[in-house]
Amino acid sequence: MVDMLAGVPPLGNRIGNIGSAPPLPGRLNGNVAAVAVFGNPAAKFGNPVSATGSFAGKSIDVCADGGLPKRILNWSIRDSVRSGNIPMDGLQFSRIEVRYVLMRDAADDHLGPILTRYELRARPAKGAASRWYLPIINHESIDLNGVPEARNPSDEFDRLMNLVETGKMFSLQEGRRTYQCVAVDFKWTPEKLTTQGDAWQGVYVLVCEEVK
Repeated sequence: MVDMLAGVPPLGNRIGNIGSAPPLPGRLNGNVAAVAVFGNPAAKFGNPVSATGSFAGKSIDVCADGGLPKRILNWSIRDSVRSGNIPMDGLQFSRIEVRYVLMRDAADDHLGPILTRYELRARPAKGAASRWYLPIINHESIDLNGVPEARNPSDEFDRLMNLVETGKMFSLQEGRRTYQCVAVDFKWTPEKLTTQGDAWQGVYVLVCEEVK
């Protein structure tokens, strides 16, 4: 779908219709059940197709493995109820975030579409990820090549737990090789208190998977 067919100036309202083309004839709008845009350049000028033009209504964005959100569908709500299937063209991911954008009625901002149910179907991709179990010594003093390095076990523990709880991607480096990973689980084995007695020292095993 091209922005211009929805009656949206691709270069924004300030530039106007320069480089634009006539929109789809109004008599044909009712034949359009859904709109998928790729790139949607008009959005960069404040005119996303989901909120402007002939097919403003409901849109769906997906964000896979911490990447930028990608709009996979715009739906114009013309009936009281609408349902359907949206193929994702074989998109591979280890973690996905789905975002629905619901637009209010142009004439009455108290009205608008209501999302009642959605279902995401996926199947495991064989061999698409490697898994590591990384034992991390979380002590207040670590000997690195004969040089002691001071650490704060409490801060390190919180940092590791944040990786597990948020699912953020991080880089795992082994020699010259670097992998993009997400933490999926952990095991914490406390051993002894710190010198100040305000935190535990121990071994934190971080379970992570590669994102391809």
